[in-house]
Amino acid sequence: GWPAVQDSQIYQPDYIFVGGGPVDAEHLSYWADKGKALIAVDGGLNAIREAGLWPSYVLGDLDSAAPAHLAECRAAGIECQFHDDQNSTDLEKALRAYPEGLIVGLGFLDGRMDHALAALHGLIKAGGVGRVLLIGASDALMVAKGPVRFHLPAGRRVSIVPLTPVSFACSAGLTWALDGLEMEIGQQGGTSNAASGGDVVIEPANDSAGYYALMLAASDWPAIYQALTQT
Repeated sequence: GWPAVQDSQIYQPDYIFVGGGPVDAEHLSYWADKGKALIAVDGGLNAIREAGLWPSYVLGDLDSAAPAHLAECRAAGIECQFHDDQNSTDLEKALRAYPEGLIVGLGFLDGRMDHALAALHGLIKAGGVGRVLLIGASDALMVAKGPVRFHLPAGRRVSIVPLTPVSFACSAGLTWALDGLEMEIGQQGGTSNAASGGDVVIEPANDSAGYYALMLAASDWPAIYQALTQT
């Protein structure tokens, strides 16, 4: 199941994107109770309404949002923006509609694997690098370019997955150091590393323009939130 939410005033993202994959109602209610705008990304509208909540905005090609839910939102005066662009995903459309701010995304990692991979692609393509935290039932992740820093207890999973070729100058706080490693899909990866306890620092080489996914256990999503706010 999904990790329990962790209440704290330090978690203050600007928007909550809700996609069409599996979404935990407790997590939705947690962010809604904090007064955060729920942005329904197409089929994410279904999860929002089924949780008894209302979105602040609905967008996408609207082929997955239930017609009854769309009708309810329009009757309530909530804007439902139709984007007829089949060359970009609904997440890309949402990122371009909200080009600034820190975003928590639910409903993008579970369900179909091609949708999860498309979400990673979309974060790079549409301006989500370094400002979006995706939370699923098993994993939490961000896409980074450049250094990240966060705190994590010893033994907690830290996976570094190259999305493009990326070189690392050094690291700290990991069981297996990244010093001098060059990562690339099909060559070298960094899955299932672990925190040694305390601050974790991941430092790409100065001349590396590569993108990588930082993936932790879903329950450790606050550490990725910390990394986003310190980049």
